[in-house]
Amino acid sequence: MKKFMTVSILSLIFMLVLGTNVGATSAGTNVGVSENPPADAETENTEGMSTLGLGKPTKSHNLKSSGEMKFSGSAANSNLYTNKYFTGASSVSIEVRNFRDGKLKYKLYKKGTIGAVGTFTLNAKQSQISVRNLDSKGQYYIKFYGPSNFSGSVKAN
Repeated sequence: MKKFMTVSILSLIFMLVLGTNVGATSAGTNVGVSENPPADAETENTEGMSTLGLGKPTKSHNLKSSGEMKFSGSAANSNLYTNKYFTGASSVSIEVRNFRDGKLKYKLYKKGTIGAVGTFTLNAKQSQISVRNLDSKGQYYIKFYGPSNFSGSVKAN
């Protein structure tokens, strides 16, 4: 009986340890977003300090010449970032649909700056279109805070 209790307790501890790692993984298929910010983008960490990525992004999306940039994703706890910078338009519409039962927070960043250009909170099961005036030569990306389940697009006006 003592051996059974010891094995049971060790098994329970083992499952709890494994269970904490599972919560940090993505909850579904992501399109046009990832857990990594554009590599040379400056972002804020929890202490408000700037951190730099390890390398330059491989792609950007010119909204004027290539048209609309679509994205979608979901994550249990991780933050997600658009895979590409978007550029080429001085006025853009950012449409985001929140599929969660809770709020979705996301921020718009410009490459080379520390703070966010815009901060948005979208209520449960809602859609939002925000129109922004931007520098057409600037490179921008969006950071979605976990937990999340969303889709959307950016297009030139």
